[in-house]
Amino acid sequence: MYFDNQFDIYPIGQQIYKKMFDQIENSLHYLLETCDSLESFRCLYDVNNSFSGLFTSIQDYLYDECPKKPIWSFGIGDKSSLLNLSLSLIHSINENQMPTITCLNEFDIYKLSLSIQHSLLSSTLTPDLLADHLCPMKKNFLNLFSKIPLNLNHKTLFNYLELNDLFQLNKPISCHYFIRGIEQKQLYNKELYNLNISTSSELISTYLREQYGTKMFISTNSSIEKYDNMSFITGLFNDDEYSFKFFDYLLTNMKKINYKTLSQRWQENDFDEQIFEQLMNNLNTLHEQYQLMNI
Repeated sequence: MYFDNQFDIYPIGQQIYKKMFDQIENSLHYLLETCDSLESFRCLYDVNNSFSGLFTSIQDYLYDECPKKPIWSFGIGDKSSLLNLSLSLIHSINENQMPTITCLNEFDIYKLSLSIQHSLLSSTLTPDLLADHLCPMKKNFLNLFSKIPLNLNHKTLFNYLELNDLFQLNKPISCHYFIRGIEQKQLYNKELYNLNISTSSELISTYLREQYGTKMFISTNSSIEKYDNMSFITGLFNDDEYSFKFFDYLLTNMKKINYKTLSQRWQENDFDEQIFEQLMNNLNTLHEQYQLMNI
C-alpha cells in the first residue's frame, strides 16, 4: 500500500487511515462482530515506516470501540532505526524536560529569558578571550582552546541522562556547546583582517580547516538565524587514553598500507605521492598538538 509513492514516514500512515477510514472501519467492525470470545488485542507492527502511523490510528479506534479490552502492541525494526528513535527521544528530553537551567557561569547573563537556555550547555568563554586571539590564527589558538570548557559539570543534560532510568547514557556520542553573546565586531578587527566570519565557532572552524585540512573537528552554524547569531561547536567525547590509541592505530595502519598501490590510486585522481606524505605529516602534527592540549 503506497500513498503518492511514499510510505516511509509516520504522518503518511495517519493520512492513509483518514483517506481509507470507511474501508478500515468496516473491516475492523466485521472482525469485532464475528469474534465470539474476544479477550484482548495483540498487535505487531513495523516502526520503520508509515505502518507506525497507520497502526496508532487503528489502535485509537480499537480503544474507542473496546475500552475495556487490553491492547498489547509490539514494534519491530532494524537496529539503526531503533538507535535513531532512541536518540530522537533523548533529543526530546533535551528540549522539553531539562530539570535545571544550565547556566554554569553566574556572570554569563546574556538573554537568560530565552527558552533555549533550558537545553544548552553554557559556555564560560568570554569575548575578551576571543577578541583578536585567533587572528591571524596562529600560536594563540592552542592557549585559547585549552580554556574552552569541554568538561561536563553538574546541572547539565549529561548528568541528567546519566541518572535517568529510562534512557541512561554513560558515554555520550557528541555534545553541542553554544558560545553566546559574542558579536562579529568582537571577534576580530575588520580594519586589520579581511575575513568574512560572523561567529566564534566559524572562526575556530576556519582555523582548523586551514591548519590541518581535516574534518576531525566539527563546527556548524546552522542555527545562527534561528537563535539570534548564537553559534556552537560540537565536541566529541572520549578519554585521553582512547584518543592516543586512535591516533597511533591510524598512523600504524597507514604505514602498513601498500605505498605504491595507494599512490597509484591517488594518481588516477590527479594526486601524487607528495599528497600522501603531507597527509602523514598532518596526522603527526595533529597528534602532537593534541598531546600538548592535554598536558
